[in-house]
Amino acid sequence: MEENKSSKKRIGVIDVAIIILLILSIVGVAMRFLLVKNSPKNDEFYDLPSEKYLVSFLVREKRFEYAEHMKKGAEFRFGGTNNPFGELAEDVTYNNAEKWYSDGGKSYMVKNEGADDHQLRYDIYGSFIVEGKMNDSGLLSINDSNSADGVVALYSSIGLRSDDMVINVTVTGISPYNSAD
Repeated sequence: MEENKSSKKRIGVIDVAIIILLILSIVGVAMRFLLVKNSPKNDEFYDLPSEKYLVSFLVREKRFEYAEHMKKGAEFRFGGTNNPFGELAEDVTYNNAEKWYSDGGKSYMVKNEGADDHQLRYDIYGSFIVEGKMNDSGLLSINDSNSADGVVALYSSIGLRSDDMVINVTVTGISPYNSAD
């Protein structure tokens, strides 16, 4: 009889570990389905009409040579996939780069005027003409892209490339393109 008492079922450490792994697996599968369902690359752009948009941008602290290569009509592609992004709507404009600093609760801006030419940096402003579909949330799917880097939004940062350069732009505006502009 003593053997029956000692052979009672107990939950051991290995059993607990297996139960935890099983629960985590179920949670992982559920999260995967939720993330795919809420992903911007889902079919939410499928029924929307494809239109042309003007995507305004800012590139911070680049040398003057970058601005020289950014002329109207220059074509850019996504940096990661090399898929087409759009073309420059106009020659870019540029100003001396500005940096904001905070010192003891006070904020101030410094322009890099007076530096040597090879050290001088500029903030570059411009806009691209792109073709895509925009949903109600303000997400723009460029060229019917199904990849995550093909979807842009206001204030997003995008890696782009042309034949002459690789840049990161910050989207500062998205509006319908009017060819009369």
